[in-house]
Amino acid sequence: MNGQSFTMAGALPANVPFAIRDVDIFVPLVPDLDPYRYVRNSTNFLRLFGRLRPGVDLRQAEAELTAICRSLKEQFPVEYARKYAVRAVDLREALIGDYRESMLLLFSAVLMVFGTGLANLISLALVRTSELRSEWSVRVAMGASRPRILRQLMVESLFLALAGCGLGWVLANWLISAVLPWLPASIPRIAQASIDRSALGFAALIAVAATTILTVAPLGTVLRTEAGDALRLASRGAVGDRWSGRVRQALVTGEIAAALLLLVTTTALLQNIRRLHQVQLGFEPDSVFQARISIPEAYRSPDDLARFYDRLSAQLTGVPGVESIGLVSVAPLSGLLMTVPFAVEGEAGHERDRPSANLRVVSASYFETVENRLLKGRSLSETDRLDTPPVAVVSAALAKRFLQDAPLGRRLLINDNNAGPRPVQVVGVVEDVRQVALDAPPAFDVYIPLRQVHPDGAGLLRDNQFWMIRTATAPAVFRGSFLTCLRSVEPDAAVLSAGSMRGYIEAGFGPRRFNLAVFEAFSLAGILLAVVGMYGLVSYAVSQRTAEIGLRMAIGASESDIRRMILSEAARLGIAGSVLGGFLALLARPLLFRLAPNMPVPLLPAIALSLCLLALATLAAAMPARRAARIQPTADLRLT
Repeated sequence: MNGQSFTMAGALPANVPFAIRDVDIFVPLVPDLDPYRYVRNSTNFLRLFGRLRPGVDLRQAEAELTAICRSLKEQFPVEYARKYAVRAVDLREALIGDYRESMLLLFSAVLMVFGTGLANLISLALVRTSELRSEWSVRVAMGASRPRILRQLMVESLFLALAGCGLGWVLANWLISAVLPWLPASIPRIAQASIDRSALGFAALIAVAATTILTVAPLGTVLRTEAGDALRLASRGAVGDRWSGRVRQALVTGEIAAALLLLVTTTALLQNIRRLHQVQLGFEPDSVFQARISIPEAYRSPDDLARFYDRLSAQLTGVPGVESIGLVSVAPLSGLLMTVPFAVEGEAGHERDRPSANLRVVSASYFETVENRLLKGRSLSETDRLDTPPVAVVSAALAKRFLQDAPLGRRLLINDNNAGPRPVQVVGVVEDVRQVALDAPPAFDVYIPLRQVHPDGAGLLRDNQFWMIRTATAPAVFRGSFLTCLRSVEPDAAVLSAGSMRGYIEAGFGPRRFNLAVFEAFSLAGILLAVVGMYGLVSYAVSQRTAEIGLRMAIGASESDIRRMILSEAARLGIAGSVLGGFLALLARPLLFRLAPNMPVPLLPAIALSLCLLALATLAAAMPARRAARIQPTADLRLT
């Protein structure tokens, strides 16, 4: 590697949990012999891992490390001017901390859909209980005990639950294998997703819970069953168990509320993605090919790096479709950070209070290539070299905050070398760029010319170069041309990633789109279950009220009156479910804010969704209402 010979000492498992992704090779850490490295504290790029002794928690370790830090600060007040404390982070938190809230929200959605399906099963169980009450009454009259009836119900419910779990296990295995290749790789340990013992145990627990609920639901009816119920239920005017009817109405109301909550959450996620797509990036990624490369250690000085840039640029310029070529040390939204403390020359301030800025080494044509608009002054030029005064271009945010919108000619002190801060003159201001994340505000940026990079920073630029090529050729097609040119100039160059700049930005939406897709599926399932529940409730109510409806028709009620009566009852349940769902959405706002920062619960879309759900609930009752309106007045006589 880099012209050095390494002996392979061992191999790690394929999926080692590591706080930095895309790590394939580990080499021994050799302390840098340069004494200035310790003066500048430039080992901040290191990530230290430690295992706590038994009985020691993270806070104790953090306190001990902070005490060591303060002791070093007393011994080296200049070198440790900006060091106050040490923050210890649990490795599990470092790996999955950012995704915990989204996983919890998805799990909550799973439980809501499961609860909606279970509510429909409970409604069916209560309907079946009402239908079998006459049979149970006869069995009680013949000496059957109520516990025996309950055991029968439990066995039937357990059989249904086990059958459902078995089918779910088969479908889950198929779904995971089918969907896994399409899931975003940025989700921690997503490649290891499988149905293991814990997943099977949880499914078994859910099956037991469902069995218990399905057995307990008709418990009140079973306990109230008497020997004479069969005759009373067969008498004229019997309309079933009112208690079970109220329970079914409450369940349908809850189903509508759950469906509305899922829809509101889905809408919030969709609006968040749309809002991020509308964020002003500060550059134009379309038609830009991006490649991150690393070149051998033979390129040691800034002049070596400049010659490599000139040679590769000359090769790429001859490729058809290439419009402009640029280079930057750290590309926007690449996930990498390179910050340095800076100060405005002539302004007093303690070193520890100095702000930090994103330092970017760029070629003269970089701003033109990515279309980062120049607001004031001039851009960087090929004439900005080591033998000319150091210059820099800054972002609008930095100019406004520290240079009072009069930046041209001012000088900044940037700490980008081992000897200490050096002055650079501001010659231009460019538009703010989203460097870190789309939902993070633009930070302070300082751009210095490629040909004026300090010799101490040449190593970093050698190991990290992002080439930006604006081309009329599709990025997937241009990749081959870029690699051909690169190999002709430097066969030993390493390429980490190469493709469309827009594609890399869109990849950052992967976890959000995954959450959105899951919630869309859950929302559709919730709506379907709620509509089925409403249809089943109204259909059964109509069948139980045939005699009543026939009597109403006999004394003068019209078909429209009957339809209006049935639909109004369904509409009341829909309104109650929408109100309950809106209340639950308000309660879920804190968790929703974590998943979609700065995105409030969409009020107007929530109202529109409530009206849509109300319309669907009423539509689900339309067919039973139509059937009820066709009941003949003589139905009451036939049922006598």
